[in-house]
Amino acid sequence: MLSMQTIRERTAEVRQACADRQMDVPIDTILERDTTYRMLLSEVETQRAARNAASKAIGGAKDADERQRMIEEQRAVGSRLDDLEGQLREADSALRELLLQVPNLYHEDVPLGGESDSVVVLEGDGATGQEQRLAVPRRVGDEVAPTVEGTHQPHWELGEQLGLIDFERGTKISGSRFYILRGEAAHLQRALISWMLDVHREQGYEEVYVPFVVKEEMLYGTGQLPKFADTMYHDAEEDLWMVPTAE
Repeated sequence: MLSMQTIRERTAEVRQACADRQMDVPIDTILERDTTYRMLLSEVETQRAARNAASKAIGGAKDADERQRMIEEQRAVGSRLDDLEGQLREADSALRELLLQVPNLYHEDVPLGGESDSVVVLEGDGATGQEQRLAVPRRVGDEVAPTVEGTHQPHWELGEQLGLIDFERGTKISGSRFYILRGEAAHLQRALISWMLDVHREQGYEEVYVPFVVKEEMLYGTGQLPKFADTMYHDAEEDLWMVPTAE
C-alpha cells in the first residue's frame, strides 16, 4: 500500500499508474479525505495539549471556586475532544479503505500491456547476469512456432495415455480442473521443485519454509486483500487465510 505522503508528493505518477493499469481509483477523493484527516488530527492534538495544560492549572489552583469553574470547563472540553477523536477514527478508517485501491508504482522498465503482450524476451544467460534486451524487443507471441513433422500430441493426452496423469480421479476428488500425477510424472514435479530451490540457493538466496496460513493484516500488506477476498480460502474459526501464490 502506498503511503499518503507518496500520493501527495507524486500525485501525477500515481494517477498515471492507475491509468496504465486501467484502474478507476478516486485520487481526488483520497486527497480530500487526507486533508480532512490532517485537519481533524491537528485539532485533536491542539485540544489534547489544552486539556493537559488545564489539568496542571487545576492542580495548582488554590481557590476552590476557581478550581470548580475550571473543572466544569474541562468537562465540556472533554466532551468535545471525545467527539473529535471519534471523527478522527472514522476519517482514518475511510482513508485507509480508499488507499487499499491504489496500485504500487511500477519500475520504468516495465512494459505496458496485458498478459501475453507485456513480456519482453531477453537474450543471454540469466544465471550469469549477462542477459540484455534486444535492440528491437521481441514480445511473446511474435515468435514463430517450430514446425513439427509427423504425428504429435499435447502433453495432457500423452500423460493420460501413459498413465502419468489421472484426470478422472483428480476430478472425482476435488472437482473440475484437478488431476493426479502418478509415477514418473509425480517424480518429475518433485525433482523440478528441488532443482528450482537448489538453483536459487546457489545464486545466494536463502531458503525459508513459512506457514501456509497468515493473519488478515499480512494480506492487506501484500495487496491480496481486499481485492481478492472472494476468491481466497479463509478459516473463519481461527480467522486465518490460506496464502496465495508466492510470486
